[in-house]
Amino acid sequence: MFLIARVPQTGQDLAVNVLLFGFSFLILVMTWVGYSRTMTVLPVDVPFALLLNLLLLFCVALEPYLFSILESVDSLDLLNSESIAYALDVGVMFLLLVALALLVVKGEQKSGSAGGHRRLHPVVLRRFRRVMKAEAIVGAIFIVSALPIFWTMTPIGYLRFTLWYDCI
Repeated sequence: MFLIARVPQTGQDLAVNVLLFGFSFLILVMTWVGYSRTMTVLPVDVPFALLLNLLLLFCVALEPYLFSILESVDSLDLLNSESIAYALDVGVMFLLLVALALLVVKGEQKSGSAGGHRRLHPVVLRRFRRVMKAEAIVGAIFIVSALPIFWTMTPIGYLRFTLWYDCI
């Protein structure tokens, strides 16, 4: 949607549009990979899994729309408001991935403490925890970047955008 919304006028415009689209695409790919990894081991009957899935689907569907608006806004006030909405959307996406992974980790702890058979190898479970922490950090960075203090101009652009690019 973003690539067809604005026709580039120069080769540089085309390159910038492709790079910006790549940023949005990378966020969606990271979400899809995390989701796929989690859902392959999450039992179907886990409480709250459906709700978390629906919330994640909404946020994923909203991301391209918010990103296209973010890239087409001319007013600085609207850009600030739009960037806050985008930061919150992406942050919530990553935190929902954390919540889904937490369901897996808690399920494994519960089955192990009840004397049952663990479904995941300890190495896989450690990897889940490590990725879950990384996703929590990324989600927190996006959400914190929505604070007004991060709408500050730096020599390389707005601090909020710099945080996003460095985070991903």
